[in-house]
Amino acid sequence: MLGRFSKQKAMHPRYIEKRMCRAIDEGARVFLKKVYAPNYITVCLNPEDMREVFKYRRVFWDEMRRTAQEHIEANLSLAGNIGDRIVIKILDDPAVPKGEVACTAELVDDLPPEEDS
Repeated sequence: MLGRFSKQKAMHPRYIEKRMCRAIDEGARVFLKKVYAPNYITVCLNPEDMREVFKYRRVFWDEMRRTAQEHIEANLSLAGNIGDRIVIKILDDPAVPKGEVACTAELVDDLPPEEDS
């Protein structure tokens, strides 16, 4: 799902985090007694936006993880049988127009190893 922030002069991490939280909410799955959070999140940015955001890569990466964790803890549950790990992949994708964010979030049984993107 795309989110557009074209009125901004530069891609701001706050807008990326908002889009990620919306994707987490949209990717949540209702089971018998709980609503489970997605544990595999992919954020795609235009390569130009990615270069700008990744000038402060470590801070951005840590904030994305913290934001996802806090959002999930406040609003959803993590499925205990698949662990409490959340994987976030941040990728550049030339198909994503500059100023837009494509984000998906899904609940998966077998998480890939997390990499610093």
